[in-house]
Amino acid sequence: MLRRAVNYAIDRRAIAQNTGVGPPGRPTDQNIPPGLPGFEDAAVYPVSGPDVAAARRLAGTGRRHAVLYTCSLPSCTRHALILRSNLRAIGIDLDVRQFPLQEMFTRLRRPGEPWDIGYWNWFADYPDPSNLINTQFAGPGATMPGVAHAPLFERRMQAAANLQLRVANTLGPGVLSGDPRARAYARLDRDLARQLAPAAPFASGTASHLLAVRIGCEVMHPVYGLDLAALCVRPDSG
Repeated sequence: MLRRAVNYAIDRRAIAQNTGVGPPGRPTDQNIPPGLPGFEDAAVYPVSGPDVAAARRLAGTGRRHAVLYTCSLPSCTRHALILRSNLRAIGIDLDVRQFPLQEMFTRLRRPGEPWDIGYWNWFADYPDPSNLINTQFAGPGATMPGVAHAPLFERRMQAAANLQLRVANTLGPGVLSGDPRARAYARLDRDLARQLAPAAPFASGTASHLLAVRIGCEVMHPVYGLDLAALCVRPDSG
């Protein structure tokens, strides 16, 4: 209940302004980002601002205390200030503890560390939803620390990973519109958020590219960015 309450309480639009890497991010409440197979805009939690009323119903009455482990970079400091304000509104007093980036990750993975909320980011290794869902949440080998063992969801993750990709008539690299594997991951992403809420995603990364008007043939890959090899000079560019 409290994990879902936090998801309703956080101001994703404000936090996404400072992702710590590159330009502001696109606010999101999902683990699979736009452009990857399995992304569907399920709108489980608000992305334009907190829903304090829904968060309070889940959090209940009384006051609680939580410990946040985050990094010592300026973006993490801004996140912590926003998060502390968001959680105070639903009766949670946040104790912010900041560390250099590598120490933060080490502490988050260390058994027995007294944290309740931890800062975490993930860069997809390859354009497949299993790298966003299975790799992070299929515990006990999950990369994201603190993930609870959830046998039902882990069976669903394995079943989705085993579905075959079809390759013809692609919308993207190796992904077919209507692919049952993508649909299975879309349902997993939605149900994880609604039922288990193992994380509170707040932003997908964005990138900007400045190109001359004579440059064409722009191809954007959802993981690797602008395909430089595909660029061309427009015939009518002079």
